[in-house]
Amino acid sequence: MTSAQIRQSFLDFFRSKQHTIVPSSSLMPDSPNLLFTNAGMNQFVPIFLGERKADVSKWGGAVPSLDTRAADTQKCIRAGGKHNDLDDVGLDTYHHTFFEMLGNWSFGDYFKKEAIDWAWELVIEVWKFPPQRVYATIYQPDKTKNDPADRDQEAWELWAAKFRSVGLDPDIHIVNGGKKDNFWMMGETGPCGPCTEIHVDLRPGPVQTDIEAQTSGATLVNGSDARCIEIWNNVFIQYNANPDGTFSPLPAQHVDTGMGFERVASIIQGTNGLTDFQNAKISNYETDIFRPIFDELEKMSGKKYGSTLPGDDRRAGFQPAQAGQASSLPDNGQPAGWKPAGTGSQDGCPPAEQIQLDIAFRVIADHIRTLSFAIADGIQPGNTDRNYVLRRILRRAVRYGRTLGFHEPFFYKLVDVLVRTMGDVFPEIRAKQQHVKDVLKIEEESFNKTLDKGIALFNEEVVRLASGGVAETAGSGPGGTGHRPVAAGDPPAAPGAVYSKRNLPHFENPWAIYAANFQTLDGRTLSAAARDIVFDCILRWRDSRYRLVAACVMPDHVHMVFQPGIRETDVSGQPVFWPLSEIFHSIKSFSAKEVNKLEGTTGVLWQEERFDRYIRSDADLQEKFRYVCGNPWATGIVDERTSYRWLWTPDIEAAQPYVAPASLPYAPAAGQVARQNGPVARSTQAQGGAAEPISGAFVFRLYDEQGFPLDLTELMARERGLTVDKEGFEKLMEEQRARARAAQKKTVIELSQIETKTPTAFIGYDQGQAAATVQEVVQLKDKTVVVLDSSVCYAEMGGQVGDTGEISGGGQLWRIVNTQKSGNTWLHFIEGGDAPAVGSQVSMQLDCGRRAAIQRHHTVTHLLHWALHEVASKEASQKGSSVTPEKLTF
Repeated sequence: MTSAQIRQSFLDFFRSKQHTIVPSSSLMPDSPNLLFTNAGMNQFVPIFLGERKADVSKWGGAVPSLDTRAADTQKCIRAGGKHNDLDDVGLDTYHHTFFEMLGNWSFGDYFKKEAIDWAWELVIEVWKFPPQRVYATIYQPDKTKNDPADRDQEAWELWAAKFRSVGLDPDIHIVNGGKKDNFWMMGETGPCGPCTEIHVDLRPGPVQTDIEAQTSGATLVNGSDARCIEIWNNVFIQYNANPDGTFSPLPAQHVDTGMGFERVASIIQGTNGLTDFQNAKISNYETDIFRPIFDELEKMSGKKYGSTLPGDDRRAGFQPAQAGQASSLPDNGQPAGWKPAGTGSQDGCPPAEQIQLDIAFRVIADHIRTLSFAIADGIQPGNTDRNYVLRRILRRAVRYGRTLGFHEPFFYKLVDVLVRTMGDVFPEIRAKQQHVKDVLKIEEESFNKTLDKGIALFNEEVVRLASGGVAETAGSGPGGTGHRPVAAGDPPAAPGAVYSKRNLPHFENPWAIYAANFQTLDGRTLSAAARDIVFDCILRWRDSRYRLVAACVMPDHVHMVFQPGIRETDVSGQPVFWPLSEIFHSIKSFSAKEVNKLEGTTGVLWQEERFDRYIRSDADLQEKFRYVCGNPWATGIVDERTSYRWLWTPDIEAAQPYVAPASLPYAPAAGQVARQNGPVARSTQAQGGAAEPISGAFVFRLYDEQGFPLDLTELMARERGLTVDKEGFEKLMEEQRARARAAQKKTVIELSQIETKTPTAFIGYDQGQAAATVQEVVQLKDKTVVVLDSSVCYAEMGGQVGDTGEISGGGQLWRIVNTQKSGNTWLHFIEGGDAPAVGSQVSMQLDCGRRAAIQRHHTVTHLLHWALHEVASKEASQKGSSVTPEKLTF
């Protein structure tokens, strides 16, 4: 079955049971407490609460369809607040920020018997799930924990009859669950009740016909093992949770169900129509729901999706779950039937680069669904609340695009394939297709401007931390070791230098990091002394011409990961970086001369050909770093118990500072000891030392200057096995908010302090001058407020400033400098401390010229709004304006 057929069969099944098929509600929830619509029941809450009668048949449906029965597929986003799956997306087979929830509903109509009967009929009889692999859960309270209500014996008996009908033991296939797993509550108070779930055993193998296999499957239910997952939850709403902690029976009982559409599709499609669990590949991403997006990404990027997971990798250095953090994978690190992509791998383990590519595929495919449907429902990326959540998700996707090699806007191009595959089910995405693309493209272009610089800054910070926390700026001198070479500039090139330059990469990007290797000619083996010379030569310029990330001198070749440093600045003050050609010429020409001198040889030492590579992502850098650092052991030059003296990383440098030998034409700084001939200590992190967290100040800098949300920096840090100082970041954020408040601070008239209920009749639409009676005079700090029985002055509201004018009477004149309102009372602020007497008759005059200027700008505000709708998009919406005599701000 295709996913479309699975979805339609669910809806058709419940249509045959007299359910009205209702459309998905918007992802913009009605409830002010929700960021997004996150469950199918959201649109029916007013019915459950008795605030609205059940009237779903207005949407049409089966004949006859009932107001009291509904079925649907609901768009859901869980990416913030209580339900937040964002951090898990891409790392496993089943977490999403956007998903569909299939549901059937009873509003005071049928209850447990029908719900369980129909659940069994659909899953076992229509879809043909093997009943031996199916388990049901029912509510069993733990009274020692004050769990509410009683055991749901009725649900147990209904399920027991079903399992017995196919020869299965209900004591094995019905599992008890406490309040956490099997009692659903809308909130601390309100409608609630026990629930019964359907779980499926996905372990590889034939149908579990023996009792022992079925019993072991039951132990996985309600656990964290991906080989047994929940697909459907039936909630029986029969109680009201009271404020005093008690539970009262409801006058009407309801059914509220939710089925994970992507999960069901993955099981049916991943097992060849539920016929082959032995070779199953059960993953939400291995379905025709995501395959069209992957196909488009593969076409755009030239990369292939390999179906690997972090848990598959045994060599890439992925970190296990932290203490106290439950793993989402089973003991073998893989969900049921998951086969690692062995191409190019060792011992069947996929290469780390493929794992990172596949994570990027999954993240991008998930996030394009979330962003597209949210924007189609009127939720725009922005800087506050749900809008900021969308912006964070989009920037996360764009950053993962770097892993696939995207440096130009690409994300918005995936909208078309999403519309082709889902536009029939959710027509709103087709109707808003161009608008969604336009919004995504603008957001992507904006973030692209700072993404590369932010990643470069992050990489610099990681290197700085690895160097012992000593700040290093490329080209600025010594790093964490305190080593400063005495001589400046290159050693003189020997006559007949044995290094021939060639054109290096056609692109050399500012702040870029490169991985390179160069070979000896014809595989010439370097002696230990020769390797010393090459090693010392590489380290010679590591703090002046380039920042060294890692280096390893092997018997017949050299590996380097490095970042060119700043050579000078141009006339405009922009940095000019050391060219790769000069960096390699310095290393190769000098080392060749010195090695030939040492060994009494002549001729070419290094091949012209060499490998160089521009590091395109954090994952790429991580993978190359690990490769370089593991090369001596991976090739068997040394065993695992032995260190390798010609390997350099910032951690090794920190453990045992390097000092240049006196045999080279530069000397160590005074007070430093000679480099020892024994093995160099391995990385402190490799030895289990805790890494220093990335400072809150740096995280704030990325946020403030480059637009990196906190969670994006956390993601990049997590990939390096690092943490961030969130507390320090939040402190700096609050300081910035305080500065912003102080900068914007102005005199605020605290109207709540004016205790008046005297109403004012506003007559200023038709008149510019009128007589009035003084009702009250109020002093507010250094302001004097006059309340009149009528006024020609418009009070400040809707972004339009208040009118000014004059009050006169008894031969005196008072200038009105502002008009505001409190309730139905107009407040006229006048200059000076003097005021007309209460009860006196006065005349007031509006400043008509100023009012006319304000009116013009108010009209232009509406015209501009109309023009944006006509020219740009009907979705254009103003979120505030300021209308003054001088200008309008829209």
